[in-house]
Amino acid sequence: MTPLERRVGRPPKPKDKRKTREELERENHALRHIVRETIWMARRYADGRSTYAPSMVNEAITEALRLGIQVDPDGATEKIYADDGMFGAWDPERGRFVKENGP
Repeated sequence: MTPLERRVGRPPKPKDKRKTREELERENHALRHIVRETIWMARRYADGRSTYAPSMVNEAITEALRLGIQVDPDGATEKIYADDGMFGAWDPERGRFVKENGP
């Protein structure tokens, strides 16, 4: 289970109506486009906050990258991930902020 799935749960099981491959491809393309076009705004909102927002956005960015969705660096800061106001920069390999305690 991915961190994002832990937060929002697994997708629901499909109902009786099965989608065609073409419908699924269109849906996948649309969802990827939505992620690319909105994640930068979420990152800008979350960057520098001392709330759950930076970690939640960073987990979503990590999942998007894992799925092969292009996430461009922020034009103003050239960062991919949001920083936390208290815990500093995000360490994608550890899945936590640099100044957070723990292994």
